[in-house]
Amino acid sequence: GGPARIWIVRRGLVFLSALLLLVASANGAVSKGDGPREIATGYGSVWVGTGGGWVIRINPRTHRIVQRIKVDGFVHGLKAAYGAMWVAIGPGPLKRIDARTGRVREVWSRDYCASNGIAIASGRIWITDGDHDRLCRIDPKRGRIVERVPLEGAWLGVWGDGSRLWQGKI
Repeated sequence: GGPARIWIVRRGLVFLSALLLLVASANGAVSKGDGPREIATGYGSVWVGTGGGWVIRINPRTHRIVQRIKVDGFVHGLKAAYGAMWVAIGPGPLKRIDARTGRVREVWSRDYCASNGIAIASGRIWITDGDHDRLCRIDPKRGRIVERVPLEGAWLGVWGDGSRLWQGKI
């Protein structure tokens, strides 16, 4: 018995292709849009961000949920870096989940940056701020926004490949 899970392994990384039933069992009934939205790996776990405002930590060996973390917003991005899971909650602030404790902290500034997406590149965390058409750079050690870069024209998002930041444009 138990909820259905599908696990696909490619080149040593674990990818989840279907988690709706697993997430539904963790949080009760799932409304349209509340299910799995983002998937990331890090710190010995698989992390799933939902449209219903949860990040669910899964043990990839046992396929069991080990932690449910409320983040209060639709998860638009999820990345592992600097001892934490960084969660883009559009249009809310970026959230930092301590990978050891599961404690959630918001990343704020006076000049608010809405977190619509997230990328890691060159030792920096970048979030897209769709409310103000810009990128915001986060200092991961201080947990603060330290730079804002305007984005011009129609853009799709940003991606990091470790050393470079890429911007998709329409």
